[in-house]
Amino acid sequence: RIMSIKIRFGRIGDLPAIVDIYNYFVLNSIATFDLQPKKVEDRQKWFDVHVDNPRFPIWIAELVDEAKSECKMVGWATFSEWSDRPAYNATGELSIYVHHEHQRLGIGGKLMQIILDHAKEHKFHAVIGRVSETNDQSVAMHLKFGFFHVGQLREVGFKFGKWLGVEIFQKLLPLE
Repeated sequence: RIMSIKIRFGRIGDLPAIVDIYNYFVLNSIATFDLQPKKVEDRQKWFDVHVDNPRFPIWIAELVDEAKSECKMVGWATFSEWSDRPAYNATGELSIYVHHEHQRLGIGGKLMQIILDHAKEHKFHAVIGRVSETNDQSVAMHLKFGFFHVGQLREVGFKFGKWLGVEIFQKLLPLE
């Protein structure tokens, strides 16, 4: 059985599966500081900002079963505006979520590489990642891709009965 990972841009129809993947982390993880599961309609405005957006897109990772010609969404990523103030136009923030049953297969790394390639192509200078302080897997991935730990926000979120901090990672891209 031949399985492969395909990355494509998000499109109309992807939002329910995106919400399903995200809601697992809302309920079971500190990867997001949301406390209540989201409904598709709650995320529609956010999705509309990213779908068909050349600067700040959404990407979908699909597990493709070549033999059956079937695809299953196993992750997604976005590149977002860091701030709406014009001086920050060359800075973007990434988000990556991989389905909990498909982690440690290199999917997050493929999505990270797509984001960094996109940022270079669109002449971004700084890419920011915010990671909850005990998310060791995400910390390791940021470091592997050349991000530097540039700061920490201590005890800014409260989830699962404890205060949580956020680690800030940054990668500067060469100016050409």
